[in-house]
Amino acid sequence: TAGRTDVEISQIIVESHGAEMPAKAAAWMLRLYEEYLPRSLPRLKGRVLPNVTEILEAATARDDILNLLLTGNTMAQAIRERIPELAILKTVGFSNTSVLVLVLAESILIAFMGCIPGLLVAQFAMPSLVSAAPFFDGVSMTSTIYFQGLGLALLLGIVVGLPPAMKAMRLNIVDALGEHAA
Repeated sequence: TAGRTDVEISQIIVESHGAEMPAKAAAWMLRLYEEYLPRSLPRLKGRVLPNVTEILEAATARDDILNLLLTGNTMAQAIRERIPELAILKTVGFSNTSVLVLVLAESILIAFMGCIPGLLVAQFAMPSLVSAAPFFDGVSMTSTIYFQGLGLALLLGIVVGLPPAMKAMRLNIVDALGEHAA
């Protein structure tokens, strides 16, 4: 049927199935459009859109948990690798609080390094999403969304950075330098 016109396809159907077949198919399609779709679309609209929303919320929650775990793992690994450097900082006079603040600041910086590009990509992608998917109509990147994103990045940085920062703060200089001397 590739490259054939509708008239040619109709003639093939008439020749192979008799003259009443196209009329029956047309009547069935007309009945479908006139009767079934108007009755079913309101029901489907009520069921499909909440399901899409629930799926998107579940995927977002899963991504948030993975982001939390990955960022936490990155921070823990960064502290493990730099135990001797942190011990040297403490040796030259940095207080426990200063070491805690340095590690927390690094964690927050890592979170912002992911948040800010993500917000910028969302800003530029939103017009395309709105035009491609009608259920995004009316969605836009407002200043509230930016503040929420930055606030969540700050919270993420603190939550995942606090355990490694506490470990760095409690670091015993002699033990830390002794373990990594070999």
